[in-house]
Amino acid sequence: MAPNGSWKWTPQKIEKMAASLLAFMEDPEHVFFKEWCIREGIPASHVARFAEMSPTFAEALERASDIQELRLLQGGTSGKFHHAITKLVLTSKYGYSDRSDLAVTPSPARRIPCTVEECDRMIAEAQEQKRLLEGIVADARAVETAIVGG
Repeated sequence: MAPNGSWKWTPQKIEKMAASLLAFMEDPEHVFFKEWCIREGIPASHVARFAEMSPTFAEALERASDIQELRLLQGGTSGKFHHAITKLVLTSKYGYSDRSDLAVTPSPARRIPCTVEECDRMIAEAQEQKRLLEGIVADARAVETAIVGG
């Protein structure tokens, strides 16, 4: 359901709303652009629809989101905002994560060939890669070096 009738949301009106959103976010005291939605009487769910309808609004919304993320980071690290709430928003909305583990992802092992033909194909591919690498090394050795003295 469109607020106040769908006729209100013309392309021109949406572009004016984009300018209004950016003007709202210029105030350093405004962190959440959802407050702008409330002031404008617009359900927050309509913001995504406006972005689909207008590239200008989509860009304004992306910029507002960037401003919001930056203000949350600055406020959270400076102590202006409560760290737990800041962490919650950054995690849920912007995909930040708190990781203290060092996960090592093993590279997948090469598959063992099941047939002689497959083995021959893998050997041919490896020989081609070797030939290409040898060509790269030969070209690199042919280039004059700019290193003078050790």
